This record gives sequence, structure tokens and C-alpha cells, in this order.
Amino acid sequence: MRFRDLLTKAIVEIGQKKPPKKDSPVYTFLDGLNPPALAAAMQGVAEAAAKSAPATGGESDVEAESGNAKVYSELMEEVEEAKKAKNFDDAKSLLKLLRKKMKPKKPDTGGLPEPPEEPYIIQQLALVTYKAKHDSLEKEIAALKEASGLLSKLNPATSNDTETLGLWGAVHKRLWDKDNDPAALDEAIRSYERGFSLRNDYYNGINFAFLLNIRAAHAAGLAKASAAPAEFTRHLAVAIADFVWAEQVREEVLTICDELIRSSPVLDQKASEAAQKQSLNSKYWVVATKAEAYLGTGETAMAEATYKEAYALAPDPWMIESTEEQRGKLEPLLADSPLRYVRASA
Repeated sequence: MRFRDLLTKAIVEIGQKKPPKKDSPVYTFLDGLNPPALAAAMQGVAEAAAKSAPATGGESDVEAESGNAKVYSELMEEVEEAKKAKNFDDAKSLLKLLRKKMKPKKPDTGGLPEPPEEPYIIQQLALVTYKAKHDSLEKEIAALKEASGLLSKLNPATSNDTETLGLWGAVHKRLWDKDNDPAALDEAIRSYERGFSLRNDYYNGINFAFLLNIRAAHAAGLAKASAAPAEFTRHLAVAIADFVWAEQVREEVLTICDELIRSSPVLDQKASEAAQKQSLNSKYWVVATKAEAYLGTGETAMAEATYKEAYALAPDPWMIESTEEQRGKLEPLLADSPLRYVRASA
């Protein structure tokens, strides 16, 4: 138990420090972003456990569990390598094995609740489950629902863990994309809204605003198809509310991006090439998000200038391609604004 307590503490501490994995812009485009410290932390757990153990004449439980820590660390390293290579099926198999090895034993006394599993392992298992490629839409939807089932063990409806919320939002966003299920879209929006409220960050905010525009467009479509005036009015009210809400969120995102740019430290010219590239990566996504926020608030001239500024920073061409893809999805949503009904009646 001493080893398990130390291991859990190490993983939880790392989990509290890493940013959430979300779809847009950072986590849609940077699929390889993963916490780098978990395997190293696991390697140190055995040593910490051994130091805290009482001396014995033979092999202690801590020594045995120290061997387990090495196994866990090696498995995690293999998981990270598989994820980098986008071998998500292999990563999933390894994580399932790791989950089995780390799963707490059920209490001997009847009636006691089952001990919770380590959230990080569940989160990573859900991540590779929904990212794996499938040869049919049916299998892809099934994988997304499997990932949703895994994350439900972490109580996303009430959780304050932004990692869980980000993954929950990403999974349900994809369920909407694949299955056009309005309930999935609502779940994704609630998750990103909660994540944005908790972190006040640009990547949750810009994704939250984008999904609001998607729901506004869906509601506007329902309004157009409504035969009864009351139904038309109800759906149009939802469309207008979400469209305006998205603009308000983007105004907040612009403020956040400006503050990040203003407060960002100037990188030392002697910094390593890897550090310089990481700095450019970070700045690129902030500026690209700012451009999308301008676009979503109708500031088209500012958006165009800011997109050009972002593209001049991009260390890799795929980053520009991804930003342009997102822009291509957003522009039609903005062009078909439900506010035209209000202006027409004014």
C-alpha cells in the first residue's frame, strides 16, 4: 500500500501541472502533446518507497513493489512511443495492461465502495481509444462511445479536472461530427464551457465559441424547417443566443491572448533550438487563436492581418494548414448568421 500511495501521489501531482488536451486549437492540431514527466516520476517512486520502508532481513513488500514501479515505468515509456508513432491500438493494449496491474484491490469488508482507479490511466486510455483509426463509421462511433464510457468513471458532469473535461468535450464533439447527435453537441459545449470557466484559457475558450456557432447553425436550420410560428421562434431564439454568446466568449479570448503576448518572456538568443521552436509553437497558437477570435467577432481586417502575423511565426507548414482548415469551417457558420432575421425585422 505504501508504494501505491506514493505512486498515486506522483501521478496526481503531475496531473495537476499539465494543461488539458483539447481539440481546438492546441489539442486538435498538436495531437502529440503529452505529459512528459510521468514515466520519470514512476521511476522515482520505487526509490521513495524503499527509503520509507522499514529495514527487514529478506525481500520486503516495498522491494517487490519497487520492481512493479519499474514495470509500470517501462510500460508507460512504451505507451508514449506508440502514441508518438500514432500506433494508438498498441498504446491502448499497453494501457489496458497497465490499468489491470494498477487497479486497486476490492475491500475485503462487504458493503464498502470499490476504490477509485488512477484518473491519469483512465484519461490516457480514453484518449488513445477515440484517436484510433477505424475502417468504418460504425466502428469509429463505437470507439467514441467506448471512450465516453471510460471517462464517465471520472464523473465529468461534476469534475473540476480540466483534463477529464477536455477529453469529455473532445469525445462528444467527435460524436456530434460523426453522428449528428444534438445531445453529444450539448455535452461537448457544457464541457468546454466548464473548462473555460475553471481555467480562463484561450484554447478552451476558442473551442467553446466554435461549438456555440455550430449549435447556432443547427438551431437556425431547425427554425427554417419549422412549419409552426412558435417552433420557428423557439429555434431562432436559441440560434441567436448561441451566436451572440460565441461573440462574447471571443471577446474574452482576445483579452486573454493579448495578456499572454504582453507577459510572455523574451527568449534568450542563446537558448537551444528545441527551446526556440517550442517558444514559436506557443506564440503561434496564441496569435492564430487571436486571429480566429477577430474573425468570429466580425473584425475581418484585423483577423486577416493577425492570420498573416501567425503564419510568419509558424515553425511547421502543417500548423498553417490546420489553422486554415479551422478557418474554413468557421467562415460558413459566420456567413449564415441568424442575426440577419433580427436586422431584417428592424
